[in-house]
Amino acid sequence: MEDIFFKEVVLGRKENKQEGLEDMITGLRKHNFPTEDIVGIVNSKGYNVSYGYVYKLLNSEGFARLPRRGRQEKKKLLLPKIKAPIAGMLDFRNEKFHSASTGIFAFLPFIKKYGIDKDKHGFFEKPA
Repeated sequence: MEDIFFKEVVLGRKENKQEGLEDMITGLRKHNFPTEDIVGIVNSKGYNVSYGYVYKLLNSEGFARLPRRGRQEKKKLLLPKIKAPIAGMLDFRNEKFHSASTGIFAFLPFIKKYGIDKDKHGFFEKPA
């Protein structure tokens, strides 16, 4: 019988092995996905990884940094297919959302408050 008062202490962090995660990350990099996109794809599949973890893993696996690429090269990337969820009742619970390009939305209330969204000086009008 286990004694609830004298449990064996295990030092260090808990092992958090997520099966298939490392293979998925290296597979995406083999298809030339940048680290930022890999984090987004992996997190959309239910894992919880950070940019630092992906970067360190790819570094330890011997992957070099990707060279700069233009828009045309980025469009050639094959996006993984994600199975659409089955329709059902909405569940209004707190959700986390991760994206590298949503920073401007944090300032949206201030942009509206100070009228930055209005073109007062005609800078954005098309020339006739």
